[in-house]
Amino acid sequence: MNEPVFKHYTPIKVRYADLDTMRHVNNAAYMSYTEEARIAYCREVLGWDGDLERLDMLLARFEIDYLTPVFLFDAIGIYTRCSRLGNKSFDFEYRFVRHEADGKETLVARGKTVLVAFSMRENRPIPLPDAFRKAFNDYEPSPIIQ
Repeated sequence: MNEPVFKHYTPIKVRYADLDTMRHVNNAAYMSYTEEARIAYCREVLGWDGDLERLDMLLARFEIDYLTPVFLFDAIGIYTRCSRLGNKSFDFEYRFVRHEADGKETLVARGKTVLVAFSMRENRPIPLPDAFRKAFNDYEPSPIIQ
């Protein structure tokens, strides 16, 4: 099976506070990292300006596969893509990579989030806005599962 194409990239700075007693990045930090990547993606792809009333999405699910540990001074980043568009929900996939001294990237984790289109004003799920659907499809180089 071919690996999907990931166009969006967000560099991540590992902070000392992200470490656990084993001196590698704690599993909880990965959720924060995906949030940072998702915000960067939404700013670039949806033109989001930080106005929470315009974003209309909530995190419903987070899953991750840890492949190899990440340490304090590792240079890491996250590739992000929208991989599925449903009626009211959509998926983001993530590839966490470490940049090695030889210029290669090592895959350190894979993740996925399920988001729900949600009206904060009405406090309920809503149909995925057509503007989101169009922006995701226009941006992504690989077809999005509908």
